[in-house]
Amino acid sequence: MAGPRQPLAESELTKIEDYLRRGGRLFALLNNLVRWEGRSGLENVLAKWGVLVGDKTILDPRNSPIDNVLLTAKHYQHPIMSALASDSGANRVLLVLPRAVRKLQSAAPRPDAPKVDVLAATSEGGTEVSEFRNGVPYPNPYQDRQMVFPLIVAVEDNIQGVSTDRGSTRMVVVGDSLFLDNELIDTPPANHYFAALAANWLLERPQVLLDGLVPQPLKTYRLVLTNQQLQTVQWLLLGGLPGAVLLLGSLVWWRRRH
Repeated sequence: MAGPRQPLAESELTKIEDYLRRGGRLFALLNNLVRWEGRSGLENVLAKWGVLVGDKTILDPRNSPIDNVLLTAKHYQHPIMSALASDSGANRVLLVLPRAVRKLQSAAPRPDAPKVDVLAATSEGGTEVSEFRNGVPYPNPYQDRQMVFPLIVAVEDNIQGVSTDRGSTRMVVVGDSLFLDNELIDTPPANHYFAALAANWLLERPQVLLDGLVPQPLKTYRLVLTNQQLQTVQWLLLGGLPGAVLLLGSLVWWRRRH
């Protein structure tokens, strides 16, 4: 579910719940425009599986290349994240104005409760923001907290007493839906690898696929030039280099003559 922007009908939510109870798999990418468009209703379904989704935007100034994105600062042990390390920007998942996604804390947790694992989070400098003015965040020091905010979780549940061909229910929930669009899926490469690793884990593909998908060294390079830069390079290649060779030959000839 790639960022639903309209509230889902009750009949649709019921079908999703029934599917998950039968060992279904869900890759949930949550819309970060909840401030304007409201909740989709999927948040209530996820809460029944132990996942609490926040409504506020999460920022992390320490790990933001530009204002509206952040690089996840903490990666946790999980088959999906085993090939991604957080010490390099190229190996950290980049999200756009994400929402917090955390494990729902219960006063009396059930023994058969679904297992919820945090996959990635902000640094200790993560900040939630409830108000934006003309696209500029205005944190409220009395309402908006600063802490480590989980942003991606994985859920697994072995249904007790129910036989299903699908196996255990599995979910991956991300507090953003834009990080896998055409513009960002390969910037940084970690977004692409995360998508492939998450799909393999959801489908219970062999562990070798999860272990083998690691960042590879670059073998192809692309040079992007503006028209002015391209013209400058053309003049250097067509005039500068031949001219330099001609000048050097002239100097050699002049020295030999004298």
